[in-house]
Amino acid sequence: MRSIENTALSGHATTLYDGTVAEALAQPFLIVIGTGGGSADSQKDEVGAFLSRWKREFFVMPRTLRDVDVKEEDIQQYNLVLIGRPANESPLASVNLLASRVRSEVLPSSETQLTGLGEEVYVLPNPLNARRSVVVLNVSTDILNSQSFDPAFTGFYDYCLWDETGVLLESGMFSQGEFDKLSSDQSNAARPAFVQTP
Repeated sequence: MRSIENTALSGHATTLYDGTVAEALAQPFLIVIGTGGGSADSQKDEVGAFLSRWKREFFVMPRTLRDVDVKEEDIQQYNLVLIGRPANESPLASVNLLASRVRSEVLPSSETQLTGLGEEVYVLPNPLNARRSVVVLNVSTDILNSQSFDPAFTGFYDYCLWDETGVLLESGMFSQGEFDKLSSDQSNAARPAFVQTP
């Protein structure tokens, strides 16, 4: 397991949890349904597909909450699997900010100019809890039900990218330097409401 030193997320140097998608899912996790830009109903198919596949493979049903219902104790106790964009009034709004920056500045698509990108899964440190991670799940039910999506068993990567037709483009690991990009211009206003320091 790797760690990232990042001053952007808490205002001081903090060692953040950083593991692969599979490592995040091997620990207790909470599925968070984003309600930003629409209702949680818009993600119900993706959430249902993830839940049914997880139950089929592991015989348990993960806990699920809407982003606006997530409490501080949930953030301290669980890794988060985020499906959909958190609402601005959600305690996870800062997670959305970090996820957007990772998508635009860190994922390989911004550097390798991959075309036709449509769907991605990636893991990032949770800016609200230095000991936990967030798995961002931005995939369709087709991907969730496909052979190429099996993060609990084969998700030993930080990111995995598919095109809009469901063709697997690439998967890989982030380097520590890539997350350093996020520290240069993070403003005080963008900092999370609460941060757990080690």
